[in-house]
Amino acid sequence: MLFLFNDRVLDIGAPEAIAPPLRTSPQHALALAVQASREAIFAAGDIAGMHGDLLRKLAAQIAISSDANAILLVCPPRARAPAQVGVRLAEVSLTTIAFLHQRQAGRSALDPALVNQTVWMVAAPAGKA
Repeated sequence: MLFLFNDRVLDIGAPEAIAPPLRTSPQHALALAVQASREAIFAAGDIAGMHGDLLRKLAAQIAISSDANAILLVCPPRARAPAQVGVRLAEVSLTTIAFLHQRQAGRSALDPALVNQTVWMVAAPAGKA
């Protein structure tokens, strides 16, 4: 499975193999995963400062707990707490996410403007499981 985490496409394979489902409701599991994502991005400052294994585990838990296969986290420069990190989840078409994955494979990183134009400007919010 491909998962877009900000401007990086991750191949998380079978999400259950990376992050076993939590023994709670999908809504609560999603809330926990989103909170952990906010805390991680707040601590790291941006996705580049986050460890790849952590990114994959957070992406897998979000995928298991919802219909989302993409998350956008924005930490304002003057944020004083993880709760101030903006979050947006989306369900991106397989065609779009595969296109981005292919572009990423040909380069070291995706252009954030391309990701914004192909995903976040047109994405509908992902439904919760």
